[in-house]
Amino acid sequence: MAIMSAFCILLITMTCALVLETSSLYVEKLRAQRATDIANLAAANTASAIVNGGASNTALATAKQMAVANGFQSSDVVARVMAGKSGISELSVDIQYDSTLTFARLLTTNDAVSVDESSSVRIMSKSSDGNCIRSMLGPVNLYGNAIIDGPGCYIEAATYLYVCGKAAVAAKKVAVGYSRQSEKAYICKDAQIDPAFSSFTFDTTSVDPLAPDPRIAAIKARLQTMTRWAYGTKIPETPLNPTIPIGKDESYADNTVSLSPSRRYGTLTISNSVVAFTGTGQADPYCLAPTTISGNMILSGVNRLTFGSGCYAIAGYVRNEDGASTRFDPLPGAQVTFALKQYIDNRTAELSFGNMAFSFLGDVRNANGGTLTFGKGLFRFGAGIINGNGRLSFGDGAYYVAGGSLINGAGSMTFGNGVFYLWGGSLSNSSTGSVTFGNGGFYFYGGTVTNVKGRMTFGDGPFEFSGGSLALNPGSDTTFGFGDMNFYGGTAYFHGASTLIGRNAIGDSVGGSSSVFFYGGSFSMKSEKLVAVGTTFAFYGGSVSLYGVGPMNVTAPTGGQPAFGYQNILFYVQGGAFSLYQSNVTDILSGIIYVPKTNISIYGSQTVTIPDGGCLQVIGGVVDIYQKASLEMQPCSGAGTVAQRVMLTR
Repeated sequence: MAIMSAFCILLITMTCALVLETSSLYVEKLRAQRATDIANLAAANTASAIVNGGASNTALATAKQMAVANGFQSSDVVARVMAGKSGISELSVDIQYDSTLTFARLLTTNDAVSVDESSSVRIMSKSSDGNCIRSMLGPVNLYGNAIIDGPGCYIEAATYLYVCGKAAVAAKKVAVGYSRQSEKAYICKDAQIDPAFSSFTFDTTSVDPLAPDPRIAAIKARLQTMTRWAYGTKIPETPLNPTIPIGKDESYADNTVSLSPSRRYGTLTISNSVVAFTGTGQADPYCLAPTTISGNMILSGVNRLTFGSGCYAIAGYVRNEDGASTRFDPLPGAQVTFALKQYIDNRTAELSFGNMAFSFLGDVRNANGGTLTFGKGLFRFGAGIINGNGRLSFGDGAYYVAGGSLINGAGSMTFGNGVFYLWGGSLSNSSTGSVTFGNGGFYFYGGTVTNVKGRMTFGDGPFEFSGGSLALNPGSDTTFGFGDMNFYGGTAYFHGASTLIGRNAIGDSVGGSSSVFFYGGSFSMKSEKLVAVGTTFAFYGGSVSLYGVGPMNVTAPTGGQPAFGYQNILFYVQGGAFSLYQSNVTDILSGIIYVPKTNISIYGSQTVTIPDGGCLQVIGGVVDIYQKASLEMQPCSGAGTVAQRVMLTR
């Protein structure tokens, strides 16, 4: 009996301990949940709670501060962004900590139990009040699992708005051209749409808000000027071709000599020597009275050749043999011009030229792993520039390539600052090497520019392409600096691993980094990563397909008078359609996609976000957004303002 009594007392004690601990834990969880809600609401009301798809540092700091004020440790707080029930991004705050057990220690060996309370908040951000989606000719179709997150947006359809499947739409106002009775058939019962059908406006006329806009007028006028190539059909500078009389062959080994301009030279064989060419003493940029070499120049060992003012014309080739190290240096203050009728061939060797003017009728070859360096000057090329796995560099100057081919393999080819003309030839980064240009402009007439799988970098433009092609192949990495980019026909393929327009990933989002204009021709975009911050794209004729593109950070300039591009105009297409298809990626887009006469189609599984200070608006003849495309939208202009609102959704 005593044993039974003791057992009953123990059982009652344990039960009481469990009840007391459970009650205490319940109160603890209520306290944690209340603190979590307070912390999340405070975080959501900061200026930019969600930045680039994640909780901002300010939001996290605010959540931690509120948690501490309610008796928790800052280390207990976790803030993140996650999809809510509707699929729209929400700010989530968790408070996670271990609560010490008191009475329940009679039942377990644990000293504490984990408490984890979560809160989710939907942010209806502060934004302009105005159009986000407008169709000019037909319907606006939102279906599948598409998400439109635009609490300050108007959606206006020339005919009807179709919302079906599991589409979720958050807007402020809907207006359609159809009557109430006709429109009703296009809103499916399973679709989620705010505002409700009962608050739609019916029998309206869709008016193009950008038809009289001076930005669009300026874009159209610029496209019209592109009906004709603006830079003529002849390259401004061509290689020199002076007359060279037959001369006498000479050899110099382990010697120091001075060569007069009055003599006629044949083949010069130079080894381990210092050779001084005195020249005429006068600048001779067109090679009217040159020092002449009718044969070849063959160099071995270590050599230094110096040149006084004048022109030096060589009928044969210049070859720097394996292992050689040769310098061509102008005398201080000398103005030197080199005119070569055949090629330069630098073997596995080192060959350098100082600051001079150069004219090449033959190839410039550095195909065998050597180092070939040119100083500053005027460069006229009539044939190829070939670099294998070595280093080939040209200093600042002006570059004129008349019909030749520039080919770089696994090595590096570098050009300094200066205008660059490629007339009818080709530029190919044919392997894994790098081709780098300083600031231009760049003028490509009828030729081809190809980046196979290496790195190609252009400084600031402008960039002008007539006919021919620009091909950025899969695996390639290409960067363009600031400046307008114009394509007069031809083809452009942006299919590389990375394509960057505007110097770097930051660019100039306000003042503008670039504008990319196509008149006719064809354009294909499949880049694995596209960055074009502060850029406007405009197309005349043909359709624009961004199919299978990787993550994009593409924004129009937001400033009132940008240096490049047009304020808040992201894409303008005249005469063709616009389509964007992507898989599971997150994009940053800002600006207006304006295709008033044809279709805009956005589909796939991408999530589109807006940067701080940005907007996203689409105006098309017909607008289709479907599959799992999720778009955060905000009008780029409007009369009113929607105050920021937050809503607890947990």
